[in-house]
Formats: sequence, C-alpha cells, structure tokens
Amino acid sequence: MKKILSLVLSALLLLGTTACGSLNNTQKGAIIGSGSGAALGAGIGALIGKDELAQKIFNEEVRLVDEVTSVEKTDKTVAFFYVTSNGLIQVRSSSDYVPKMIDLAGGNYIPTNIGDPDSKRSTVSMQIEDFYDQAKDADFIIYNSSIDGGIQSVQELLDKCAVLKDFKAVKEGNVWCTTNDMYQQ
Repeated sequence: MKKILSLVLSALLLLGTTACGSLNNTQKGAIIGSGSGAALGAGIGALIGKDELAQKIFNEEVRLVDEVTSVEKTDKTVAFFYVTSNGLIQVRSSSDYVPKMIDLAGGNYIPTNIGDPDSKRSTVSMQIEDFYDQAKDADFIIYNSSIDGGIQSVQELLDKCAVLKDFKAVKEGNVWCTTNDMYQQ
C-alpha cells in the first residue's frame, strides 16, 4: 500500500510540473519516471484481460517512484504558490498533499506550519511581504499556473509579482511552473 501511495503522490506533482525553460536529464527523468497513470492502468489492464502486461508496467512505475523516494533527503526548500488577481500569494496548507509530496521527494516545503491542520482548506492566502520573508531563500519555487491558464517564462511570472526577482531560486534558475493539466480534468 505504501508503494501505491508513494506512486500516486509523487506522480501528481512530478507529472504536473514542467520547467519554465529547458529541463536537464535528471529533471526529465523525474517527470517521465513518475507515471501517474500506472495504478489506473493496472486496473484497466485487469478489466480487459491484460493482467500480466499491466502488472509489469505497474511494477516498473513503482520501482521508479521507489528510486526517487528512497534517495537521501536533500533538505532543499521548495515554495509552491499562486499569485491571485488581487496580489495575494496563495500557498498550500502544510497538511495538504503537495507539501507531503515535496517531503517524499526529499525536500522541505515552505512556508512551514501554515494553515489549520484540522481545516478542510487546502490553501492559505498570504500578503506578499509575509511570503517574501518566508520564501525568498527557497532553493526552488514552483508556480501553480494551472489556476490562471499557465505561464510560458520566468519573465511572465515576474510580471505578475516583481518582488520574485529577489528570490534565490529566481537568481539561480530554479523556477518551475505547473501546467494546466496538473489536476485531473
């Protein structure tokens, strides 16, 4: 069960992200190897009499996710956010699945301890100044562009929120964005 959970959680994030620029081979491998449809594919394979093939594909995807999740924790910090139309920063609650996936992949989600763990809300809105204070030194930033239709470049992101230019991740080229298909449609 843990393998299935790891597969599904890792796949949701890894398949739903692309770099705002070119990807290196490690990044491409992480995205390609995550295989979010493996569990569904195994179920469909069973329904159409292709159990053996489905199991083989599923096992390979589990192996790839195990490889990603078994690496030593890097303690790299990751901010996952969205800029709202009124200039607020929307982040995921610390108890949400996105911070948990970042943790599974070996990173640390920031901001930390955000949101009410007993609440059903998955997002929290922050003032830009508060986000800046907590995330300016993040090793990676991931912009959730699936909400607003997507961005094509770091410059488009900076046009939405100019203070991001001061972020460590922007200066070092570690800016990522989700695509429109991050969530099931």
